Amino acid sequence: MLVRVFNSYLLNQFLKQKKHWQQFYLKFTDYLYDDCGNFDNYVGAMIKLLKSFCHWVETEKGINMGAYYKSFHPPKEDIPIIVLQPEQLNFLINNKQFDAKLPAYLRNTKDFFVFGCTVGLRVSDMKALKKSNLEIADSTWYLKVHSKKTNTFTKIKLPQYAIDLIVRNRSRGSSGRSSVLFPAKSLVNFLG
Repeated sequence: MLVRVFNSYLLNQFLKQKKHWQQFYLKFTDYLYDDCGNFDNYVGAMIKLLKSFCHWVETEKGINMGAYYKSFHPPKEDIPIIVLQPEQLNFLINNKQFDAKLPAYLRNTKDFFVFGCTVGLRVSDMKALKKSNLEIADSTWYLKVHSKKTNTFTKIKLPQYAIDLIVRNRSRGSSGRSSVLFPAKSLVNFLG
């Protein structure tokens, strides 16, 4: 009789804990989605971080967390890779009528985008480009770059249209940041 009562108590405790962690998971993900406005990949990263933390608490600190956190499933969104076709890049580089129709802020953004496509740099590296990154040797322009993320140096020969973009953006000027090749860009400029 005592064993049956004890087993019933353990089962009851197990079910309470399971329900608690399920509710926590739902409330936490609802908070990340609804209150913070995050998307699947970020929420998934937070769930993975939470699971890693719970595992660390168990293994390194000896605090029994139960196996409940192991059932947390991180959502994942498969983001399609969008490839810019050569014809599309050529259009952005050469179509002067399209360029003339753009407002100044979109023209600046297009120049930044086209230059980035040409040299293949990360946005963080593009934003940090300065006049000191340029090297002219025998009338050929080169871009010398040190990547923050990979800690590597690269020297890129620039085509004439990329040089034209640099010159055009240099002539626009940017108050207080005259050594920067392109005016500062915000992600908002690329979204709308």
